[in-house]
Amino acid sequence: EGICADGGTELLPALSVGLDGIRNVEADARHIVLLSDGKSRTGTRESYQTLLEDALGERTTLSTIAIGQDADTDLLN
Repeated sequence: EGICADGGTELLPALSVGLDGIRNVEADARHIVLLSDGKSRTGTRESYQTLLEDALGERTTLSTIAIGQDADTDLLN
């Protein structure tokens, strides 16, 4: 309730940095949780798909939590 969607996010580069940050971590599970309204200024569906396919290939998973009434749930799915 205390989190508000406002402004813009560069989801693709931020997600890429996050995935790079945990890529070589020795752990039983590597998982990222993304909170966003899903309204990214850059990136295509294909670029997100490629990034996530690479992450899955490296045994890293992602969960998304949509913030805001007008969140782009299609992208976050």
